[in-house]
Amino acid sequence: TKYTSSDDYVARGDGKKGIGMAGGQSWTQQWLTFDNSYFREEPSGDLMMLETDKIIREDPDFKPHFERYAKSQEEFFKDYADVHKRLSELGSTFLVPGGIRIDLPKSKL
Repeated sequence: TKYTSSDDYVARGDGKKGIGMAGGQSWTQQWLTFDNSYFREEPSGDLMMLETDKIIREDPDFKPHFERYAKSQEEFFKDYADVHKRLSELGSTFLVPGGIRIDLPKSKL
């Protein structure tokens, strides 16, 4: 997509230039930034939107959380950190075989 096509980053398992697979899409414009933009950005043809993404925007039980996270990145980070900690304590490892690598050109460091 216009947000993910770049030769500046290597985030592929095969080490080749480019991001992911051809034809892929991102959920947010700044897809390498961890923030609450997923909750703030309106769906568009340029961004990925699965049925599950549509449902959590509209689900009466989750919508209040979705709207709260859109308004406050601090609230999103607080809840995320709490859940991530609990999952880690229950044994989730969050390990990716081969690791995650993003090589930035020295000019961008």
